Amino acid sequence: MVTIKMILTNASGTPLGTEIEFPASVVYGKDYEKRRVGQVTHRALDGALSTFDRGVTVVSGEIAIRGMSIADKAILETFIVTTMNFNEKYFKIETTPCSLNARDLDLGNGFGIAIGVCKFSEDFTSTEGVFTFKAPAIYDVRIPYTYTL
Repeated sequence: MVTIKMILTNASGTPLGTEIEFPASVVYGKDYEKRRVGQVTHRALDGALSTFDRGVTVVSGEIAIRGMSIADKAILETFIVTTMNFNEKYFKIETTPCSLNARDLDLGNGFGIAIGVCKFSEDFTSTEGVFTFKAPAIYDVRIPYTYTL
């Protein structure tokens, strides 16, 4: 178990005062991936390869949570829909193990290192598929995120 804290920030990463925190049993259904944007490789007439790089590295991932309570689901859903307005605003994710034996999460920067100035994935305009009801009265949750290194 870890505690996940999501903090509303501006584009430069400064906290804006609104945050939520909830315990989570995280499942590694999908890990993160890093991809380079804006890098182009050309092959010249002599067969040599030249690479032009003006891009950035983008990290995309997903936090998969199993067994979230109805109360925590309501808090997270309100944060996504009302506070974040889906993908309009930025947020920071911090994680803390709930016990000394628990392992912290690696969200793309290393174990236990918070990620800031991130958004939900590019096509995040609905909570469809984010919350899956599981009996008795718990939810499985997936939180897609993306940020630039």
